[in-house]
Amino acid sequence: MEKIILPETPVFSKTRELYGLYETKQSRKPIDRFVVVEGYMDVIALAQHDIHYAVATLGTATSEHHLSRLFRLVNEIIFCFDGDKAGRSAAERALLTVLPMLEDGKQARFLFLDEGQDPDSLVRQVGKQVFETLLKDARPVERFLFDLAADKLDVLSLMLIKELFFSIVPGASVASPTPRPALWQWKASLVCWPLQFSPGMR
Repeated sequence: MEKIILPETPVFSKTRELYGLYETKQSRKPIDRFVVVEGYMDVIALAQHDIHYAVATLGTATSEHHLSRLFRLVNEIIFCFDGDKAGRSAAERALLTVLPMLEDGKQARFLFLDEGQDPDSLVRQVGKQVFETLLKDARPVERFLFDLAADKLDVLSLMLIKELFFSIVPGASVASPTPRPALWQWKASLVCWPLQFSPGMR
């Protein structure tokens, strides 16, 4: 089958559209959160299991515009990525994009699947209830940030980032996230700056 490539126009832009968003809004079911997945088939499989709040980008990285559209509708976004190197890279890019957007009341979590798994295959294997439990237990953005820093930076740099984070967000906890103040954006630019220059983030 020949691949159809739609041209970029003022009406249609891949960097702005989200597969599944229109259907989610048309379903008229309550929406408390969105799950961002990597592929169209993931969205379809989740919808077939009555998880109607999944969306996917159109082959592009998740952008600020994508997230702005979602955050206008909900306060929480869960990124669910395949358990492979590409999925991990996509998660790292999503982290840097979403952090400056986490103002008061906005939440982000990350769910990483096992190697060889994707949302499509997993939901068919375990069903809606188990899959939604995994979403509920997804890693808070703070935890993913420090786990990523631990993998990519030396101990001293990690300690400095941790001290910076907790000095800017009093009372925040890696294990128990709290509502973010408007200082998130300033904090994110400072905390993520060294990550962008570490070898794994280039």
